Amino acid sequence: MRILFEAAATGAPIKSCCAAARISVDTLNTWKESDPTIQTQFDEARERGRVAALSALQQAIGQDWRAAQAWLQLSFRADYSPRAEITLEAGEGAQALVIDAARLAAMQAGYKTFRESIGSGGV
Repeated sequence: MRILFEAAATGAPIKSCCAAARISVDTLNTWKESDPTIQTQFDEARERGRVAALSALQQAIGQDWRAAQAWLQLSFRADYSPRAEITLEAGEGAQALVIDAARLAAMQAGYKTFRESIGSGGV
């Protein structure tokens, strides 16, 4: 368990955490079903890793502007990430609709054109 949680604290994907601990993902899922505290401990380990990484970036801001950029993009994704996305899901079994920043801008431009044409008596 220690190895599993240490791997989780690095931000590694679940499959990699399990490989490091020499267990399968199915085994981890079985453990989590039998003991819900395992999921809690796993999530807490990941959050400790996230906080540590963000803290390291924040400390590096004074030496390198790229650290500031990375910190902003990770901490405030919707405002600063060049790859910000909007994901919509509805109902059970629905497929996600992902709109990236470029597609969103195109949709907004189309909507603006549409609104302008309505205002000028077009359409």
